[in-house]
Amino acid sequence: RFHAGRTLLVDGRLLVAGTAADPVTLLSDSSTPAAQDWTGIEFHGTDPSVVEYAEVRHATRAIDVTGGVDLDLVHVTLTESQYGLYVYAPGPPTIDLLDSEVTANTQYGVHLSRYGSSPNPNVTIRGSALFGNLGSYDLYSYGYDSPAEARIDARGNWWGDAAPAVFASRIYERRQNQFSPVVDWCDYLDGPGGAPAHDIECVDDFFVCDETVAWTQTIRPYQLVSDLYVCPTGILQVGGGVDIRTVKAASRPDFLVEGSLQVNGTAGAPV
Repeated sequence: RFHAGRTLLVDGRLLVAGTAADPVTLLSDSSTPAAQDWTGIEFHGTDPSVVEYAEVRHATRAIDVTGGVDLDLVHVTLTESQYGLYVYAPGPPTIDLLDSEVTANTQYGVHLSRYGSSPNPNVTIRGSALFGNLGSYDLYSYGYDSPAEARIDARGNWWGDAAPAVFASRIYERRQNQFSPVVDWCDYLDGPGGAPAHDIECVDDFFVCDETVAWTQTIRPYQLVSDLYVCPTGILQVGGGVDIRTVKAASRPDFLVEGSLQVNGTAGAPV
């Protein structure tokens, strides 16, 4: 347990090896614990680190990435802090947040931004639950380089509801701001640890430029969860019988074509 204002500063390598039966807990030593009692775990170095089966509570930034670390967060609970995961670092850092829960933080659950002129952080969030944080957003991303090309892989997570009209407004990304990256939250789940809410095909290319991309899969519909841009040198080909669906969200995804869109439906197989 941590006294007021203290930090766990990691300049080397941190290996937290809890188990499902015996998780590691890092929290305030106050008799009346609350968010911002202690600073949190700050990853300042570049050595690979792993935090597995751990709970971090009552911090300012439960996990604060300020260096170019390669960090695996697996089966972690980040809660009752000001921020759950906060990334603002040169390097860039590479972070995998897997099978975890980020909830009940007083500001944002996850905050991601680029540090100065450094490369964008590499962040993957999968199989996790991000919901119920008390600020405006469960995931906030901003200030990325070439944001139309940047993508955060946030597929296969539970966002507190199975309806995008309810939860998508709590994901701050390119739909809301031109300086934010695309957050790919396709394959969103129907409950905590659940299954994908719909049987769909996720779109891998939200930025089609200097290439030809073909959508030909007809078994299930393609689903657009964020802005898709075909630049002047890009070609998007859509085959006959393809079904494309856009999620219903408060900030509606745009489908902007400045290059070539080739829709090749037929009478028997319309698009």
